[in-house]
Amino acid sequence: MNRFRPIVHLGPIVTAVLYFCFAFLALDLTQGVDGIATVWPPSGILLAALLMTKRGRVPYYIAAAAVGSVAANLTADVSPGVAIILTIANMTESALASWLLRGRREPQPGFTQPAEIGRFCTAAVIAAGASACTATVGTLFSGGPQFAISWFLTDLLGMLLVTPLILMASDAVRNRNPDIAVRRRDLVLLLGLVTVVTTGVFMQSGYPVLFLPLVALLAATFWLGPIGAAAGVLIMAVIGTALTADGQGPIMLVHRDPGRMALFLQFYLLVMLGTALPLAALLATRNRLIREVGESNRLLRMAERTARLGHWSLDAVREKLMWSPEVFRLYGLPVGEVPGLEGAIAAYHPDDRARVAAFIEALTTSDDPGGSEFAFEARLVNPDGTVRHVVSHGHADRAPDGTLIALFGVVQDVSDRVRAAEALEAARAAAETAADTDQLTGLASRRRALRVLDEAMSAAQDGSQPLSVAIFDVDHFKQVNDQYGHLVGDEVLCRVAQAAVGASRHDDLVGRLGGEEFVLLLPGADEATAMAVAERVRSAIEASDRTAGARFTGEVPHVTISIGVALLDGVTDVSATQLLNRADRALYDAKRSGRNRMRLAA
Repeated sequence: MNRFRPIVHLGPIVTAVLYFCFAFLALDLTQGVDGIATVWPPSGILLAALLMTKRGRVPYYIAAAAVGSVAANLTADVSPGVAIILTIANMTESALASWLLRGRREPQPGFTQPAEIGRFCTAAVIAAGASACTATVGTLFSGGPQFAISWFLTDLLGMLLVTPLILMASDAVRNRNPDIAVRRRDLVLLLGLVTVVTTGVFMQSGYPVLFLPLVALLAATFWLGPIGAAAGVLIMAVIGTALTADGQGPIMLVHRDPGRMALFLQFYLLVMLGTALPLAALLATRNRLIREVGESNRLLRMAERTARLGHWSLDAVREKLMWSPEVFRLYGLPVGEVPGLEGAIAAYHPDDRARVAAFIEALTTSDDPGGSEFAFEARLVNPDGTVRHVVSHGHADRAPDGTLIALFGVVQDVSDRVRAAEALEAARAAAETAADTDQLTGLASRRRALRVLDEAMSAAQDGSQPLSVAIFDVDHFKQVNDQYGHLVGDEVLCRVAQAAVGASRHDDLVGRLGGEEFVLLLPGADEATAMAVAERVRSAIEASDRTAGARFTGEVPHVTISIGVALLDGVTDVSATQLLNRADRALYDAKRSGRNRMRLAA
């Protein structure tokens, strides 16, 4: 199926129809000086359409509006030549204002910020001035300066009154701008109030009460924002123009000349708009800031809950403490009245309380301008006994002479971090213990035995004390594993370890180097002592099959050991490795000599 893009867009057609209808209505209902209407709504309608449409479609809208403009002027008995000239002036005006507002790719004005209103009003004044000059020159200055002023004010009011209202209504329908969102009931009530007050004022000519509509307009502006300001002034323009043209209203007390009355009404409407619209923008800015602050506070509270962090401040002048909700949670208290500085300090752990109090006291009494930043870590004790580890960071605000004005800080719950660090330290200690202990026999591991040997050799050399080392292993241990299996072999190694520990001295260290090989460190042992202890160990292991405890089940193999002993002997340039090698060579000498014996290294 072929798809055809529509050649004609409805936007320009609708704009042309609206332009014609409002132009005809303005010319028919109220005539100003030289046939110029008091307010020219078509200018505002066309400018709003140009600001809302795509740039490429702007010429179509201008051409369509030009047709509507010529038709309206011809209907009002304006000559074709003048109708064309006036249409050119009107089209130039809207095109110029649109270009000024969109030419630099500026965003469409939302009328909720003073800068947006200033930018729009500037463009409208320039465009209305250019249009007035074009119309005055085009009509060969037939109307004079009064014609130019009337044209300028009429078109300016049309843009200032109608365009903002259309743009804001469009944003409200599309929910594009929260600053102009209003409730329908409020809109009807307040704009109804403006209508009633304005009608009452302009239906009488006995009292100069033109200020009363301003009161209703300000009420609509306060509650409805920019939409209330623009719609309220437009209502005042319609009612005031119609009743003034009918010969009614307080303006009759000022002037009776139609031209002067039209100019007075135009200036009156400009003053109303100049009062209400900037006020509405300021109120919208205030409301937006309130929302942003509220959103920031909400996000701050979420962040504080997530990070378990609260903020606090201390007014040193009034001695008043302020907490955020998260600080109450850290203290284990319901959100409410802050307990005061003394109560806050009393909540710390007894072991930390004096330190925290001294810290705060130093901050509050010091006059050092440089002592601004501070941080401390302590423990809080909640009413239910829960202990929280917290870190507090902050800043001291001081006067030029160093006098403390206030303290500002944050406090964070770091209990998880502290517990994790404690668990990590416990795991590290457990790992260290595991690494230092042989898992099978419970003796010192090779790593620990070598470390202790280094320490013992250093102490012995510094104090000129004797030190002996013995290395022993189980004779024919491979046959035990082959005949009885590795489980029995492991039981034999445990039996050997127990016997060796039982036969050694209190300060001696028995360690397992690996497999069936063990080491015996004998601090302070000379040759005689070392040989005596080694013999005791050898004998105990040889007799261990007769004294095996309940752990060893089934048949208990009889085993013996061979031992090699080496003495440090006051030598200072011997390393641990060299000393062990000497003991190892003595061990192999014992094995070659028939096993189940000991040998002293040469």
